[in-house]
Amino acid sequence: MSVFWLDGDQEYPLPDLSVSFSVISGKATLDPRDKTDKHGKASCTVKNIASAGKIEVQANIHFPEGLGIANNQYTFTLLSDNKIMVKILEINLDKPVDISFLENALLEQLTTAGFQVIENNPFNQLTETEINIKAPEKIAELVINSGVDLVILGTVSSDQTNKIQDGFFFARARGTLKVYNIQRKSVVGNYMIEDKDAGNSEENAGSKAIKKVSDQLIEQMLTEIGLK
Repeated sequence: MSVFWLDGDQEYPLPDLSVSFSVISGKATLDPRDKTDKHGKASCTVKNIASAGKIEVQANIHFPEGLGIANNQYTFTLLSDNKIMVKILEINLDKPVDISFLENALLEQLTTAGFQVIENNPFNQLTETEINIKAPEKIAELVINSGVDLVILGTVSSDQTNKIQDGFFFARARGTLKVYNIQRKSVVGNYMIEDKDAGNSEENAGSKAIKKVSDQLIEQMLTEIGLK
């Protein structure tokens, strides 16, 4: 960033001004040059990025009191070029769901945050057991030539319906999400939530329980990876 005095069409750099940088969204380490140089430029290197999605950095320019100029703040946004694959196995009362609520809701949030979704997905045929036990090294092998950065695998299912009265049923649901960092060949997020909900039929109660668990899983995951 550059700091200068504007007089008509002329720009006059302001050297040796104090500039402080801070991360206000996302997780990263900053290596700042905290004074403007002779050209009025201050810089900051963003490194050790530990969250997905955008990183927002705020620069605070501190003017000497004698100038009578109020301190200024500027915000810069870095959009990481994150590529992602997502596969969720969803089952409502022992019946596989063709269009997963959890997968669709998760993809909507991630694309809004700037992720590029890779469609050529090798995980479409995984079973629930394979999703739960697949080692990070094996996941990385499956996507080695895709350029993908993160893989999210998960399951969500409903069961244990109880009829309380005519037209009123309870169902329980359990959901899991596992986030793999492909470059590091490691699991960077592992989430599990159980909850219940009610509906006017067994299937409706199961669907509502799945939605409730899915919303909680997404909220927890996005918060922990720095997107909330």
